[in-house]
Amino acid sequence: MIKVERINETYMDTMEEKVLDLLKDCRKNLSHLSDTALDKAFEKMWQKTVKTLPILDQRTQNIMSRVLQQLRKNLDDRGSSVAQRLATVNDLNTYGHGKFVVSKGNIVSAFFKNLVGQHDKQIKRDQLIADNLINDCRQYTRKKRESRDDYDDTYIREVLNMIDDKLKAHEDLKQNEEFEVSLKLHICGFASRDFQEIHNQFILDNDPLKALEKHKETYRSDFIDLFHERDQCQKKADEFTKTCLKPAIEKYRSKVLGRQMADKMLLGENSQVFGSRILFQNSVLKSLIEEFHFNRYVDFIEFYEVFVKDFILDKVVKYFSAEKRMLQLEEKLMDVVISEINQAIENTEKNQDMKGFIQNICSKLKHRLDLPKDAVDRISSLTNMNTKKIAECLKCSLKEMVTSMKASLQRDIKSKLKNLQEKPEDVLFKRVHGCGKQCPFCKAPCEATGEAHSKHFLSIHRPQGLGHYRNFFSGKLVTDICTSLVHSNNSFICKDTKMWGHPYKKYSEIYPDWRIDQDSSVEASAYWKYVMTHFNEKFAEEYDAEPANIPSAWTDISKSQAEESLK
Repeated sequence: MIKVERINETYMDTMEEKVLDLLKDCRKNLSHLSDTALDKAFEKMWQKTVKTLPILDQRTQNIMSRVLQQLRKNLDDRGSSVAQRLATVNDLNTYGHGKFVVSKGNIVSAFFKNLVGQHDKQIKRDQLIADNLINDCRQYTRKKRESRDDYDDTYIREVLNMIDDKLKAHEDLKQNEEFEVSLKLHICGFASRDFQEIHNQFILDNDPLKALEKHKETYRSDFIDLFHERDQCQKKADEFTKTCLKPAIEKYRSKVLGRQMADKMLLGENSQVFGSRILFQNSVLKSLIEEFHFNRYVDFIEFYEVFVKDFILDKVVKYFSAEKRMLQLEEKLMDVVISEINQAIENTEKNQDMKGFIQNICSKLKHRLDLPKDAVDRISSLTNMNTKKIAECLKCSLKEMVTSMKASLQRDIKSKLKNLQEKPEDVLFKRVHGCGKQCPFCKAPCEATGEAHSKHFLSIHRPQGLGHYRNFFSGKLVTDICTSLVHSNNSFICKDTKMWGHPYKKYSEIYPDWRIDQDSSVEASAYWKYVMTHFNEKFAEEYDAEPANIPSAWTDISKSQAEESLK
């Protein structure tokens, strides 16, 4: 990249020198040339100069083959069946088209399918997990495209790590290797095409000759203006505003607006929702019991991460749609930036050449705005303007730009969120979501704070029937909670035990990342007792089990008592 920038500078310096030489010759020999004659002289000089410029050999690489190589490394420790499958893959371009569909062959074992009777429901859960993951990966490649950097193998490694982390977080579903390979091939298919396009675009954008050609008409116009000694101040001010300041402001807005929106969501009434992880969880549960629809509870338990993200997004959209809050926040952000630009113009020494004047303005703004160097260099070349006058012209151009940009702010909030580098719902999600791991028995989310905790834990677990657990012999959903069961002499059977009974007291042999304290005195919250009692029959139908034997005391719990238990 540094080499490309140096060649760009060489090209621009060379062309500027040639234009000035041509200007000198034209003034010396024929002082009354028409614009047509000047145009012909410029074209002749341009073609001659371009032929003398050194050529940068930037060969386009086969990114898709590099992605396939990284995929093979990622799956290198899998079994022979995976190796055989990958051996047949020669071109990723045949993968990742259309929708990824979870097939029946992705379920772990026929024995488990027949025993639990959850075949179709597991396919549904796997499909939603796959869809959510594919969406995350598409967002990742979209962000990389917006950065306009060249492809690097760390890109696909990060994508593969995202897949591995997601599958590990849902180990309870135990998809087989066929599911993992098929999903990775699908994602690597569309990602490799995106990365190839990113690489190809980078080569085009950083071709010094093409970059020079983009500015050809500007060089021509500057040459003719200089020959006729026309005032270039307003023209250069408009050009600087349009090609440097406006893109930099839009990039800055995209970079910081999402976090500012998230910060706003932590104030006022929303602080009772997003102030802490516990407040957030209680807000979600309160919302659920107010709606009190069974399918919403199933979505919350089965697809926790997706549900929570949708909940946050809905809160963000509703808040910023009201009272023109989005517009006010954007205008405030823009006012701060414009004020700094005006201040930079005002405080920059005027008794210097154009190049020094523009560079000093850029230097004062670099803490906030990323101004494109090539565009800045181009604007400050081939000019003999009065910097005091250009400063006034810049202020006028800036006012017009602000009016235009503020008029464009009137758009749908959801469409705006898509274009932000850091989305407010993602910032809030990281704050209140925790690690996202769910108890392998009752599906309640881990309450440990910080990303680096060594053990997942919960203060109060839910009735295990909500997490699909049923009595092996009767098939009835279990009402006991995890802390009581790990204190008992009972055993559990699941995919992770390979369908063999395993003592609850030795649960850590199967789930070493979890800490479940033994305590037979702790009970489930009134909230979950009420939910399980009310939807007992429906949970049994959903999980293909028999309804639980609900303790008589649970039936006395009212909805208001359930809501009160959240406080």
